[in-house]
Amino acid sequence: MFPPERTARIDAVWSALADRPDNTMISPQNRMDIWIVEQRLKAERLATARLTSATKALVWATAVLALATSALVVVTLAAAK
Repeated sequence: MFPPERTARIDAVWSALADRPDNTMISPQNRMDIWIVEQRLKAERLATARLTSATKALVWATAVLALATSALVVVTLAAAK
């Protein structure tokens, strides 16, 4: 199911978690469990990056709107004199 290099990496992670030097207890289900955890972590990192980008965009938009509002107040006060 997995390429050999990915299987070897997942086996190494599982062996480290199980504290067993051999691969006798590593089943396909164990490999899938590790793979699912890795995919969840990757998805969480991507979601965090997107949320950070969206937050930065909202901060910039808020700053631009604040400047525009300040400019409108200045122009309105200048025109009222």
